[in-house]
Amino acid sequence: MDNQNTALNQSVNLISTNGVMIEKIDNEEYGEKLMKIYLQLQEQSEDEDMDETDDVDMTM
Repeated sequence: MDNQNTALNQSVNLISTNGVMIEKIDNEEYGEKLMKIYLQLQEQSEDEDMDETDDVDMTM
């Protein structure tokens, strides 16, 4: 029973982030998969931002 309690009370740091940036990740294979998804989402977001700015009239 003591071993189970000790295991439950230990902290595991799997990923460390700063905002949306990944600073450290415990599992490199998972990190590579995560970055592929993250980069796709970032590209989609940038494309959507570009579409929104197309409609803005910047003349004075």
